[in-house]
Amino acid sequence: MKIFIKYYILVMASLIWMLPLNLFAKPSLLNVHVSILPQKYFVERIGKDKVKVDALVKPGKSSATYSPSPDQMKKLASSDVYFRIGVPFENGILHKIKSIAGIMIVDTRKDIVLRSMEEHNHDGRDQNESIGKDPHIWMNPLIVKIQAHTIFKTLSNIDPANRDEYKMNYEQFVKNLDELDHHLKTLLKNLKGENLLVFHPSFGYFTDAYGLKQVAIETMGKSPKGKALSNIIKRAKKQKIRVIFAQPQFDRNTAQKIASAINGVVVFIDPLAYDYMANMKNIAQSIAGVLKK
Repeated sequence: MKIFIKYYILVMASLIWMLPLNLFAKPSLLNVHVSILPQKYFVERIGKDKVKVDALVKPGKSSATYSPSPDQMKKLASSDVYFRIGVPFENGILHKIKSIAGIMIVDTRKDIVLRSMEEHNHDGRDQNESIGKDPHIWMNPLIVKIQAHTIFKTLSNIDPANRDEYKMNYEQFVKNLDELDHHLKTLLKNLKGENLLVFHPSFGYFTDAYGLKQVAIETMGKSPKGKALSNIIKRAKKQKIRVIFAQPQFDRNTAQKIASAINGVVVFIDPLAYDYMANMKNIAQSIAGVLKK
């Protein structure tokens, strides 16, 4: 009997050994690259455990001045899909990505009406000049819904076997975005027409959506100097602005200099944080808390 049991175990072990190795392998994940951390959040909300997402711009870095490392470009070459969003550094790498066989490039600006970026003259006049399209399309939850649909369709086309799961995740994400939009409207409803003095012009879609007016200090990555800086200070004093909203990724010295001149303060808010839902609520709360005073 013991001999039989040993023989049985030996035979079963041999059969298991002969089975294809991929029978026990975990399902392969879709390898996705994005430009910024909020996009990583969007893709992971829809793809969940079916995707592995890497954002090129790491925490603390600016998408306006960023340049991918050779190692990042190497990893990008192994992606199934790259979701671009329109931030400046993308233009410098697109020709390299397009030369990589097999990688799909998807522009999440598809079907979105882009607002114009404005260069503030800071010379005492109200007229501003258009300097191109604003890439900060993640700063309005309703516009993120359009991006989410593009992401959902792309993942479903690449991996149709999991389409139903992607669809369920997408629909829940859209529901949450609608709830977020309602929350922001309620929080900011009494602030319509207020000026939002920001260091970098990242908040145009946000201010357009909720009735505020973005006034940017920096333009095209350049901080104001001399007469332009003096005019900003005069304008802020005239409009009784006491708060400058700045991103932690940008030059703090100019913002602090202006704040000191107007007897104001600098409040840091970060549109590039990963947790999109919580971050948008925090940004709106910071703005409402300051402007209501």
